[in-house]
Amino acid sequence: MVSGEAVYYLQKIDDNGNVVDAVQIHARAGDIVPIPSTYGHVTINPSSDKPLVMMNWVDRTFDSVYGDIIDLNGAAYYL
Repeated sequence: MVSGEAVYYLQKIDDNGNVVDAVQIHARAGDIVPIPSTYGHVTINPSSDKPLVMMNWVDRTFDSVYGDIIDLNGAAYYL
């Protein structure tokens, strides 16, 4: 991250639509948060008055995994 703070919720869903793993990561400016390719994720700015500025570096074969988050109306946890 370039500046600010972020909370990342990562979750892995099995073939039956069940959450089999969920992880929360709290990151600050300068942190690197790798997201495994089999996990969907949600990025949250926990501050109401400080901007979050971040960069994403992805492989050219990257494919977003958001279908389960959409199908389940959100991540396994809410902040």
